[in-house]
Amino acid sequence: MSIFVSREKKGGKEHDTCFDSDSLVPYVNCWGHRNSTSVVMELADRAVGFLLSLISISIFTYYTLWVIILPFVDGDHFIHKYFLPQEYAVLIPVFAGVALLCFLSIFIGLVMLKSKKKKA
Repeated sequence: MSIFVSREKKGGKEHDTCFDSDSLVPYVNCWGHRNSTSVVMELADRAVGFLLSLISISIFTYYTLWVIILPFVDGDHFIHKYFLPQEYAVLIPVFAGVALLCFLSIFIGLVMLKSKKKKA
């Protein structure tokens, strides 16, 4: 197995990409240099982060309007048809918290069982 480096010029900057000569598959990291694969992954990570931030801000805004603002709006106002009844404002977070605790407990239990099996 031998390695060769391809040097390209993109956007005014020199760019190194390392290849395995047997399979011609580019390495993700070429002696500490960033190549196009890592740049694409960085853009994908940024896109996922932006999407998750957008979803979180939307849920926070909806919940804040629902719990804090909506009780001060008249009951016959048209805005009420876009929100669930107030009882769900408590039930949904409680259910989500219980589900999260159950998931974490199961995960920790499985990790403990696997680590116990490795020791034996």
